[in-house]
Amino acid sequence: MGSERAISFTLSIIVGILAILILFFVILNPDRVNYINDNLTEDLHRTAVRGSGSMLPAITPDTELILRDFEGQLKCGHVYYYKNNENKSIVHRFVYEAANESIYFKGDNNNVYDDPVQIEQVKYEVVGYQWLE
Repeated sequence: MGSERAISFTLSIIVGILAILILFFVILNPDRVNYINDNLTEDLHRTAVRGSGSMLPAITPDTELILRDFEGQLKCGHVYYYKNNENKSIVHRFVYEAANESIYFKGDNNNVYDDPVQIEQVKYEVVGYQWLE
């Protein structure tokens, strides 16, 4: 019984540490989220998202995004606005680029990757957000 309790305690500690790391790197990382002000430069755009919840907890369905024109260089873990193969607007996190240059994204709250797209389908990088009231 003692070893089962020790294993359970150890697993609880590991899960807690992982939750803190996810909170910092996904939600609070200051390198990836710019604080929003009303003085946007010419290369930034605002758009409101009426989403599905696929990016919870980082981006809620009623969020105003700050977007920067995509400049051709994807950064792993960053969030992008792209048009999928059905020409629908998607806001998901970049996961990886395959050898055949297919690009894979995934919603933080999804269990599977999105269908692959090409670099030309990526329109904006999400550089900030604000929850709508």
